[in-house]
Amino acid sequence: PFKISPQNWKNKMPSKELTSQRDLAWEAYQAMAEKVTEIKNTAQTDNQVTLASQAIAPQKPSSSNTLRNTIAAGAIGLILGCLFFLSLQWWQSANFSSVTNHQNTIQDSQKG
Repeated sequence: PFKISPQNWKNKMPSKELTSQRDLAWEAYQAMAEKVTEIKNTAQTDNQVTLASQAIAPQKPSSSNTLRNTIAAGAIGLILGCLFFLSLQWWQSANFSSVTNHQNTIQDSQKG
């Protein structure tokens, strides 16, 4: 935002610039007043959904590099699959060794 200072006043700023600044401030004021009215109307409605504005379709895709995205997704899937497999193997071996240890303890107690 532009502020009018005594020095700018002395330089006698062009009226077009002042008019532009005034118009910009007026548009901002109108937008804020519209939002206030919209909020007040929303507060008065009984659980009704109202659209603030219509959706706008994108002009271009957000990411047009499909090949890169596919390769990245495949790599992430491969890494997650390997981690799942390794954790499953670890879990099964940990379970098996604890069962084996438990069985050995039972057999030792029965022998003794």
